[in-house]
Amino acid sequence: MKKTSNKYLIILASFLLLSFSGRAQMTLQHTFAIAPPEFYSNYAEVVNLSISGKKIMVITDTNVLSFYNLDYSLWKTITIPSKPYTYPGGPRAHLGVGGGSYCIYYPSEELFNTDPLIEVAVYYGPDLGPGIIFIINETGVAIDSITHVAPDGTNSPFVVYNTAAGIFQAVVSVTSSIAVYSLPGTIPCDVCGNGLGLAKEQVKLNPVSEPIPNPSSGQVKITFTLPDNVKQGQIDIYNMNGQKLKSFKVDRTFGYITVDDSEFPAGMYYYNLIADGEVSTTRKMLVIK
Repeated sequence: MKKTSNKYLIILASFLLLSFSGRAQMTLQHTFAIAPPEFYSNYAEVVNLSISGKKIMVITDTNVLSFYNLDYSLWKTITIPSKPYTYPGGPRAHLGVGGGSYCIYYPSEELFNTDPLIEVAVYYGPDLGPGIIFIINETGVAIDSITHVAPDGTNSPFVVYNTAAGIFQAVVSVTSSIAVYSLPGTIPCDVCGNGLGLAKEQVKLNPVSEPIPNPSSGQVKITFTLPDNVKQGQIDIYNMNGQKLKSFKVDRTFGYITVDDSEFPAGMYYYNLIADGEVSTTRKMLVIK
């Protein structure tokens, strides 16, 4: 009887050991103080900004949107206005759980306009609408709006799509129809698509952008997209004679590089992206003095 009991104890101990060893080995790195739980605002995500790169976005108070660097130091804050924005039927404010709330969409620096400030699309209204979307910049000013927004309670009323290389549109559910808006800027393309409807074919055909600005006489920005499952690549710059002048190793962290072309003589230059043994479309860069 004793041998049988020992046998069961050994089996139980082995089972427990396997159970613990099979668990995920996660290590807590940081915690953030967030909005009071009575408000539907306890939210955080990593966002990829086109100029400043990846930041941690957290709603740290009822109407405060905070951005942290990846080392957890505070970078910027935006106060999301709760009132007195006026909407047909009276003022629309932050109402909290059960009565509707605000929702944050697409924090970006170059999507809704071409200045370097952060902008976010904010939906104000009840869960089943109608509501209103304001584009609010980092100073708390509403720079644009869309009225009669009508979410159905299950889908986002505001979705951004990449319809072609560098061309973005916003599709908005409004009362009795769907509205499509062209957007002046762009946002980085993450591997997962980030809900932007980015097709793999588009990534492979146009993995590197035209230079901004072009022509230029100083610093140039070049955005790129690495193919799926490729972690690193290389951007090479050539002169008209095919001589390689500069080479930049790139990865997925930022999605763009900045090139100081002031050291180049005035003239035309070419560059491309090399990733996983494949060469992208060649782009032209004009340097003036």
